Amino acid sequence: MAYASTTTLGPPCTKSNDNTVPLENVAQRTGHQLRYASCDVTNEESVSRAFEIAELDAQYPVRGLVTCAGIFGRSAATDYPVDKFRRIMDINVTGTFLFATAAARIMQRRMVPGSIVMLASMSGTNVNKVCVVPCDPAGV
Repeated sequence: MAYASTTTLGPPCTKSNDNTVPLENVAQRTGHQLRYASCDVTNEESVSRAFEIAELDAQYPVRGLVTCAGIFGRSAATDYPVDKFRRIMDINVTGTFLFATAAARIMQRRMVPGSIVMLASMSGTNVNKVCVVPCDPAGV
């Protein structure tokens, strides 16, 4: 997870990889510092700990959350193993739920208004023939 004055939370992240460079550039241009903490998005305790770290370290209270669930399988649904299907649902749907509830608890406890934005694939409403799990975006 990466966070700064605007907190973005997600799966384990390491500094300066191709996915974080744009965030680092924005933080630098706006005079903020990007910080990192890792968590298992499928584990409530791990997500709660990551939010605690972000809350203690952040310059401002947590006032919002943007989730971007995003793993999928490429295979015909008739051939896809149920354990992999469950993993996708656990990460994309349960992970989104855990992040939303953790952020909401902090905002409630601090009595600050906030927003939660949950992004999901268009496959939730339009079937994607290469994607195994078009139902999980609808769950988000």
